[in-house]
Amino acid sequence: LFSNENVAGTMQILENIGGANVLSVAASGDSVFDAYLAGAKNVDTFDINSFQKLVMELKMHMIKHIDYYDFLSFFFSNSNFFEQDIIAPIEGKFSQPLKHFITKYKIHGRDLFKYRAAHHPDFNPFFNLNYLKTEQNYYKLRGILPDKINFKHCDLVNVSEKFNQRYDIILLSNIFDYMFNEHFSPQTRMQRMYYEILVPLARKN
Repeated sequence: LFSNENVAGTMQILENIGGANVLSVAASGDSVFDAYLAGAKNVDTFDINSFQKLVMELKMHMIKHIDYYDFLSFFFSNSNFFEQDIIAPIEGKFSQPLKHFITKYKIHGRDLFKYRAAHHPDFNPFFNLNYLKTEQNYYKLRGILPDKINFKHCDLVNVSEKFNQRYDIILLSNIFDYMFNEHFSPQTRMQRMYYEILVPLARKN
C-alpha cells in the first residue's frame, strides 16, 4: 500500500522535473504522486500486479476529497484501519473492483500491512514521501492530480510494446532486484537488464 523506498530522495536527485513526461511503475502510487507534486506534466503507469491500479484509485479519491488527517488515520491507525466511515462520503466515486478490494483487504490484509508499514521500525512515510510530509503538500497535490492516471497491466519486459510515447524520465524502482534468476552473476544480470530491457525501452520510449 505504501512504498518501502525513499521516494522523496529520488525526487531530490532528479531535482527539476517541471513539465516532464514520466513513465513509472505504479506500485503503491507514491512515486506517481510525488512526481506530480514535483511538477511532472503527465505520469503514465504500469505494473505486473493489477491490484496496484486499485490502490492508486483509492488514494487518488482520498487525496482529492478526504482530509489529510483522515487519510493518515485510514491507513496508519490501529483503530481506524480501512474504516468505512472515513470513505463513506466518496464511495459513489469508486469503481466496482475497488469496492471489492477494500472489503477484502480489510479482512485479509491488515496483518500484512501492519508488518510492512505502520508497525515496521524502518517505515516513515512522513520522511520518505513528499506528499505526506506536510499537510500543505497533501493539499497542493490535491490541486494538481488529474482525475485519471493511465495504467497498463504488464511487466517490465513488455513495457516498450505497451507504451508508444517518449518520456523524459522512466522510474523503475527496484524491479531489477526481481528480474533475472539469482543464480546468474550480478554482472550477467546487469548486462541482461541493460541489453534486453533498458536498450529497447530507451530506443522506443
